[in-house]
Amino acid sequence: MRLLLFLFFSLSLYAVEIDINLLESIVSKNPTDINDRLLLAKYYIKQKNLQKAQKLVLEVLKNDAANKKAKELKKQIKRIKTLKSLLKEYGVGNIKDDKQISS
Repeated sequence: MRLLLFLFFSLSLYAVEIDINLLESIVSKNPTDINDRLLLAKYYIKQKNLQKAQKLVLEVLKNDAANKKAKELKKQIKRIKTLKSLLKEYGVGNIKDDKQISS
C-alpha cells in the first residue's frame, strides 16, 4: 500500500503542481522520512537542481543504505553530471540550458 501511495505521488509530479514549500518543510521536520525525501529529490532532479537532489538521496542512504530507489536516483544524478561534464568538455550545446540534457 505504501509503495502504491509513493508511486501515485511520484507520478503526480507530472499531473498536478505540488506545494514544494510544504514538502520541504515536512522533510526538514522529519529527518527519517524516506518517502518524502525521495519524492522531493525526484522533483529537484526534474528541476535540474542536482545538488539539492543529491543531498536528499545521501540522507536517505545514510538512514537506509539498501534503499533501491535512493540508489537508482544516485546513479541517475551521477549520469546527468557526467553527461553535463562531457558536453562541456567537448563544447556541445549550451550547457547553461539544462533542457538540452534531460534524463
